[in-house]
Amino acid sequence: MRKLSTYGIRLREKQKLRKYYGLLEKQFKNLFEKAERKKGVTGENFLELLERRLDNIVYRFGITKSRAHARQLVLHSHVLVNGKKVNIPSYQVDINDVIEIKEKSGNIENIKEIKEGKIEVSIPSWLEFDAENLKGKIIKFPSKEELNLPVEEKLVVEYYSR
Repeated sequence: MRKLSTYGIRLREKQKLRKYYGLLEKQFKNLFEKAERKKGVTGENFLELLERRLDNIVYRFGITKSRAHARQLVLHSHVLVNGKKVNIPSYQVDINDVIEIKEKSGNIENIKEIKEGKIEVSIPSWLEFDAENLKGKIIKFPSKEELNLPVEEKLVVEYYSR
């Protein structure tokens, strides 16, 4: 097998991160460009923006088994942010925004089991979640170390910076 070029290595890391979050190339690139415009370290800004997506937060709460399922829940208007219906998976959640599953959505199998305590969910330290009421919020934005991703975000930054 041939050795990968530096471009190939960077491309592989970018694709790995893109697949991890389940995003299309255009969405991924737009988010990267937004991270580049923010003050601070581009790679860390990028990871923060990826983690702050509403579909990702729903997934991190343990309500769904995959980000794709979380995206589906958001698209079908099962999620409220600060009491308002939000059906945009890419919605950027801020600190102290209250994210909850609609009362009527409690009949969905996975959600019903979480509410009844049949499924134990492990929540990251930067989130707070009340499984009984299906409500949660972001306490703080996660650091790179807290995310523990199998990706070198520096290589993704280098890929887009060529």
